[in-house]
Amino acid sequence: MTPECVDPSEIVRGFLALGGEAITFDVFDSLLWREVLYPSDAFLLHQRAFPRLRHTLRTERERWATFICRSLLAREPRFSDIHFLSHHDAIEELEIEHAVVRANPFCLALVRELIDHEVPVACISDMYLSASEISSL
Repeated sequence: MTPECVDPSEIVRGFLALGGEAITFDVFDSLLWREVLYPSDAFLLHQRAFPRLRHTLRTERERWATFICRSLLAREPRFSDIHFLSHHDAIEELEIEHAVVRANPFCLALVRELIDHEVPVACISDMYLSASEISSL
């Protein structure tokens, strides 16, 4: 369901009229919404279902993995790095992400409209999840 006040087809027509050829969207907070205020709150929400993913422990492990990757590898950590360095269960964490993310209804309608008009759409993210993990969401 899209908001009544905005018609995605009008936005696409305006985009094309201005010479737009392709468009990018940030995945998190634009295309996908979490049902929590902060990403780390998902761990608090699902502590009963996933007791081994304690919020404070996960946060500390992510900080440690970030430090290691930036210091030794000169890059940002990936999801696999965090779980390799922390011996953390990646499958449970992905299940939590699946439980708390929802498509932004307006952006979903807009992306569908852009695709109908054959406008190339690219999705970007600075999230540590891989492209295939994000696509599964």
